[in-house]
Order: sequence, then C-alpha cells, then structure tokens
Amino acid sequence: MGDDEIMEDERYSRVGEAYIVRRLAKTIADELGEETAEKIMYNAGRSLGEDFAAKKGGVYDPAEALAILRAHTVRSDSYSIDMVDGYVGKDENFVAIVKIENCVVQRIIGQEFKKRPLLCRFSRGYIEGALSKLTGLDVKERVFKSENEPFPTCHGRITFSKRKE
Repeated sequence: MGDDEIMEDERYSRVGEAYIVRRLAKTIADELGEETAEKIMYNAGRSLGEDFAAKKGGVYDPAEALAILRAHTVRSDSYSIDMVDGYVGKDENFVAIVKIENCVVQRIIGQEFKKRPLLCRFSRGYIEGALSKLTGLDVKERVFKSENEPFPTCHGRITFSKRKE
C-alpha cells in the first residue's frame, strides 16, 4: 500500500481529507511545475482573504486589522492568530510578531507542515490578502519557526508598509 493510499478506516476521517488535499497539491505541482503551483496556491488564498476583508469595509490600522483577522479565525478547533509583539521597524514599517496555532492547512497536512509545503502558500496568500485589503498597505508574512507541540504552531513576522507608487 502506498503512502497516499487510503485505508478503509481512514476513508471518512481527516486523514482521508489530508490525502485528497495533498494529492491535489502534488498533482498541480507535477503537471504545472512547483513555481506555478506556488503561485496558484498563493493567489487562491489571497483572493479568499481579500473577499473576506471586502465584507468588513473601511480601512484599519495594522493592530485593528490583525484583531479583525483573529476574530474571524478563532474557531472551536483552536485555530488562532495572536500578535505576540509589535514595533515600528526601518522605513517606518509596522512589524507584528505573530503566533499562528492550529492552522487548518497545518491540521490537514499533518506532520509535514514543518517543511512549509506548497499548501502553506495558500495560508500566506490568505493572510497577506486579508490584511492588505483591511489596511490599504503592502503586507508580507514570513514564518521563521514551526513546531508541532502542543498544537501545530508557526511563529512569524508580518510587515506592513506603504504601497509603492
């Protein structure tokens, strides 16, 4: 039985869902190439994030936008985005140090999330798209550490900067 073959007892579980999503991402990468697959995942996430933010209207400062995104992502399954620290960095950019716990993509792909796989591009796109639309600023999210205990958790930096004209 191959690594991605679904066992009978896994057919209707999250494990079964994980196989489907991972296979979809792998097939896109195999057919179109890794770079194109990354763009597809990122753009799909970004579009979804922008759609969510458009429903909120208005323009918010970065801390308010993070609070809106956090309120939207808090679910019964413990998914959360928390701002651990914030400061004004070089070029007057606002930088938020964040902790993302129990991300849906991390849960779906399981232990492999530590490798920052292709599917994490979807999450990056979602976060950047939502926060950019909410603030009117350029937003870049970067993860610098991932761990699995007690929940799948990524630690990262979100930088908000004025849009270049």
